[in-house]
Amino acid sequence: MLMTPPITLDEEECPPTERTSPRAILRQRARILVVDDDPDMREILVAALTGEGYEVVEASSGAEAASRIEQLSAHEWTNNPVDLLLTDVRMPDVDGLALTRKLRGTRWPIPVVMISAYPSRALRAEISALHAVLLPKPFRIDSLRRIVALALPHRSGPLPPSEEGLK
Repeated sequence: MLMTPPITLDEEECPPTERTSPRAILRQRARILVVDDDPDMREILVAALTGEGYEVVEASSGAEAASRIEQLSAHEWTNNPVDLLLTDVRMPDVDGLALTRKLRGTRWPIPVVMISAYPSRALRAEISALHAVLLPKPFRIDSLRRIVALALPHRSGPLPPSEEGLK
């Protein structure tokens, strides 16, 4: 991963704006792949994350997400095709679990956050075994922002096993 030196702003010389605020500068290069078959949920996720300064790539299915990852990885300059995968668990063709298993078989150590309205013990165990994080539905946008920030590669330390681990 390309590492850049820390950026500091003298707020008197350069007052923060949406594009130059310290938060936006830190996040502007983080690319998140959002995968959900529900267009309304996908729209909410994309709006929340782009509002935080992330670059967001969308996919409406697991198969489309796998294709997008392959397309993004074809660029020579790309270390990782995405910095984070945010996916729904239940989807018609390739579900979030299968997508994560496929991703774990590649050379990219991409963190994964899975969203589910049905977080059973068995599902939690399976998500944990895939070294992914669970965000149970319904959730608040603040919880989404917090778990995404913790899961991004520039953070150190272990990922929490679920949203409850963030309290």
